Amino acid sequence: MKATVTSMLNFLEGTKQFVIPIYQRTYEWKKEQCELLWDDIVHIGALSEVTPHFFGSIVYMEPELPQNIGDVDKYIVIDGQQRLTTLSLLLSALRRSLEARGIDIGISPKEISNYYFNQNKRDDQHYKLLLTQSDKATLKSILCEKELPKLFSPNLEDNYHFFLSRLKEVSLEIVYRGIQRLQIVNIVLDDKDKPQLIFEGLNAKGLLLTEADKIRNYVLMGHPHNYQTKLYEEFWYPIEQLFRNEDEKHFDRFMRHYLTLKTGRIPAFKNIYKDFKFYFLTEDRSEKLEETLEEIYRYSKYYLDIALLHEEDQELRTCLEDLHELKA
Repeated sequence: MKATVTSMLNFLEGTKQFVIPIYQRTYEWKKEQCELLWDDIVHIGALSEVTPHFFGSIVYMEPELPQNIGDVDKYIVIDGQQRLTTLSLLLSALRRSLEARGIDIGISPKEISNYYFNQNKRDDQHYKLLLTQSDKATLKSILCEKELPKLFSPNLEDNYHFFLSRLKEVSLEIVYRGIQRLQIVNIVLDDKDKPQLIFEGLNAKGLLLTEADKIRNYVLMGHPHNYQTKLYEEFWYPIEQLFRNEDEKHFDRFMRHYLTLKTGRIPAFKNIYKDFKFYFLTEDRSEKLEETLEEIYRYSKYYLDIALLHEEDQELRTCLEDLHELKA
């Protein structure tokens, strides 16, 4: 592990790409987090003396060798997605505001683009930051100022327009000066480091992870990026889709029932992730990873059919409804 302190803008410079791995949750920052960042930027940007402001840490893995000559170096982000994404939104909004006003603040819209675009690269390699799931298409549309996809990510869209509206109220020079003074701890992990343990430690604070987030991260982290994508798309994404319209607590309840069935012990709600790790390791499920994920997917459908009455067979559904009434 190597750690250095650097400015956020220096960190973004150069032809490279930061990839959010498939096991991480989507972009979660809302207006309140953006307001705090905005207030800090405007405050430090208005100061006459140079006052660095700590913006947190960015933790990522050293890049693997490019598959093809000319490919950009890809850094897998372990922690820092929210900060990287939010700053990309702010920089994009600043660029648009500069184009609208046509003023000089020491940096041009084209120069700002270089921070989140890899010039002369095509397709996904053109972007400095690649998000995951529906966030990916939404951020690309915002950065390129194109129409949003049909299934866009509201947090990205809302925060982008929040920054656009605030930029109308202040000096763009002050905002840019504030961004220049953002500093981060730049942490690079190597093959000897254990990203899962580091991720758990770093996420002990801030926006809390659900048990589903923790289990997904644990199962998928540590594998090559291509295999992570395969596991997510073939197994975990279908599980998420089953629960997409339900309260997130239902996944915890399902996993509690699943672990009870598999281990013979009823875990406390606060220990679901801990007990899953214990089961996963002691039963050596890592050797049967795809089989385990397929089983979780299959059992989750049983849970939804029984507990939430998703059963399509009318006769069985009627029986289940009677059982629910007796329980009530």
